[in-house]
Amino acid sequence: MKHSHSKIASIIIPILIMLLFTSVTSAQTSCDGWNYGITGGGISGYLDQRLDQFCNSSPQDTLLYYGDGLVVTRRNVYTRGVSGGTATCTNYPKQIILEFSRPIADFYSEVFGAKTVTANTGETFHFSPELLPEGTYAPGRPIPVNEVSFSGGGITSITISDPFEYPVYYGNNSLYANGGWEM
Repeated sequence: MKHSHSKIASIIIPILIMLLFTSVTSAQTSCDGWNYGITGGGISGYLDQRLDQFCNSSPQDTLLYYGDGLVVTRRNVYTRGVSGGTATCTNYPKQIILEFSRPIADFYSEVFGAKTVTANTGETFHFSPELLPEGTYAPGRPIPVNEVSFSGGGITSITISDPFEYPVYYGNNSLYANGGWEM
């Protein structure tokens, strides 16, 4: 009888350990393929109109709720998850921080206007996209949207920073502002 209990224990203990690790790994939401709406242009209007909105408002934190209970806090943003400013309009800090209510895995999103995106895990992306040429309404403004993808788990925050800065012109080629940026 003594040996049968040890046999049962030798079977049950590994199963319990396996179940324990399964519950820990399944608690992380995989965000591969999700896009948190953090790309630039989240508000409508011409570039100078969007920059006016940033200059006449204050940064706030917004919350996104997902069906599985995950809550994402977007810090330092305008109502739709973007931020911006100019050399003389400095209401918004030049970084957006995403904080997750629990660790996530495999984060993916599109990012516009930022040179650097960093996860709390230490992984960093640096971007050098094609820029609008001289003679356009915003020479030096990035053209394409960049994609960022952090693999693995334990991600609790993402910092989007270091925006591209450029002069912004009205349609008649008169200067609206220097140091314009949005991300």
